[in-house]
Amino acid sequence: MQKSRPLLILPDGRHIPPIFLGTWDIRTPEQASMAIKAAMTSGYGGIDTAACYENENLIRQGINDSGVPRSKVFITSKLWNNAHGFNPALKAFEESEKKLGSIDIFLIHWPGPVHSFLETWKALERLYDEKRVQVIGVSNFMMSQLDILLHECRIKPMINQIECHLWYNDFMLLDYCRKHDIAVQAYSPLSAGTGLLRDKTLIEIAEKLGKTPAQLALRYLWQIGVYPIPKSSNPKRIAENNDFFDFEIPVNYMQKLLSMNRLVRTNKDPLQWFDPEYR
Repeated sequence: MQKSRPLLILPDGRHIPPIFLGTWDIRTPEQASMAIKAAMTSGYGGIDTAACYENENLIRQGINDSGVPRSKVFITSKLWNNAHGFNPALKAFEESEKKLGSIDIFLIHWPGPVHSFLETWKALERLYDEKRVQVIGVSNFMMSQLDILLHECRIKPMINQIECHLWYNDFMLLDYCRKHDIAVQAYSPLSAGTGLLRDKTLIEIAEKLGKTPAQLALRYLWQIGVYPIPKSSNPKRIAENNDFFDFEIPVNYMQKLLSMNRLVRTNKDPLQWFDPEYR
């Protein structure tokens, strides 16, 4: 029996689910239906997609097939790099909204140049004012970019979705977001494809606690105040990835897990990567 899980509380007092299903690898209606049904049955509560995943229409169909009322599901989508600017961002939102039916959380996927993301943010503020979305935020924003945005914005970002896992912890950024009441969601929380789940230290601690390496890696994030977005289209793994709320990692094991930090990304560095399309 899982312990009751606290909801993620945002600065405006709004509550959203603590765990979302990542969906960038979902490519077929069958995958969408199977994965989302498994996620909803397991109690995820949230589905994370993006315009560049090119599966927003599949996500909508998968939610319909799951039998779970739309009002019980939080949907996140993200604006892609070719839609920066005030009017392009509004248009991109409408295109995603048409595919998904409605969107609860809308994020800027990657920052890009300052003048672009500031204009884009104004569009997200309008969407929030008009109650077309419940939550607005960013993804892949570092401290320098957040500094600029917080200085210029009227409504501050409620979420920053970043790469975060045992092999990549930017604790300065995490502390910065905590200081400014910005919730942090972690994509690639299991650092898929890198061998993290085969790490000897992780396996040894997981065995001692009677959990899988994936569950331990997700619980670690939870205990440092980060909300994971594990991705999978495998029903068994989806259920496994949501079963980390019924145990606590002792301090001595947390110290060992913290020492695993390599500061090695699996994704692009937001400060070094800019898409030529928005220069």
